[in-house]
Amino acid sequence: RQIMLWEKKIQLAKEARSAVDSDVGQTEIRAMKAEIHRMQIRHNQLMRQQEQMIREMEAVVSRRDTIVTRGEAQAKVSRNQLTKQDCHKKIQDLCKKIADVQKKIEECDKTIEEMRESQRIVCEQLGEKQCQIQKQQSMIDELDANIESQQEKKQANLAKIVTVQTRLKYLQAVKEGKYIQLCKSEQTLRNETQKQHCRIHTISTIIARVQEEWPQYQGVLRKVTLAIAAQGTA
Repeated sequence: RQIMLWEKKIQLAKEARSAVDSDVGQTEIRAMKAEIHRMQIRHNQLMRQQEQMIREMEAVVSRRDTIVTRGEAQAKVSRNQLTKQDCHKKIQDLCKKIADVQKKIEECDKTIEEMRESQRIVCEQLGEKQCQIQKQQSMIDELDANIESQQEKKQANLAKIVTVQTRLKYLQAVKEGKYIQLCKSEQTLRNETQKQHCRIHTISTIIARVQEEWPQYQGVLRKVTLAIAAQGTA
């Protein structure tokens, strides 16, 4: 009955672990990271576009100044050249173009600010998801430790049961008069017991050293350690 109870506890722990699997939220996080990357690319494009517009505006201003200078010079040289009214019209056209460029720059600034705000929100959401995953991972680690502890208890008790059953078999043989006594005296029994303890100690020392030098075998050797402990305590 105890073994069935341990197996039920282990099964419940495994089901709880499945309920908080670390894969939860990974898809959303990858989508958020992709969205952040997309916004960063768009942000860089807008920044380059803004720089291009600024250069164009500077070129327009420079061109306007050149036209004004040339217009004034040509007006003094010859009446057949562009009139002052024509120069004024060209300047107005250039001012309109400058206003259009400035409007586009303002729109780019607004779009960039909106994208930065969106990026900040996505980063916050990503941080929250990562915190949730860390909490879930802690729960999984705790469940793993609980499962391992229950497995060790199960193995230890199974080893004790086997030891007790073996001794019960010997006692039953003694009761029925079928047991062949190997040790003829109490001193011989003590000597043999001492030898067995020495062997168990030697095996335990070897296992401990192997576990230290090759940690990857700790799980396999743990069963042997529990069986030896059961022999010593049963």
